Amino acid sequence: VAATGGALDRDARWSLRRARDWQLHFDGADMALDAVRITTPFGRDASGSMLSDHVGYVATYRLRPITRSVTPTA
Repeated sequence: VAATGGALDRDARWSLRRARDWQLHFDGADMALDAVRITTPFGRDASGSMLSDHVGYVATYRLRPITRSVTPTA
């Protein structure tokens, strides 16, 4: 998401720097899977204390058809 210009909130940035909680996704043969948003409904409380040893985050994805150009062969 950050690579496509999406802004991450403080808890999501902390989780990214910590580099332990990853979600990996790959395109399929006919459909692409794009990460469009990450929210962190479970991270730090109002005082800044962690609520757990992990940040709870939600990744939102969008399915997109993959269009391929067909090159005619002789």
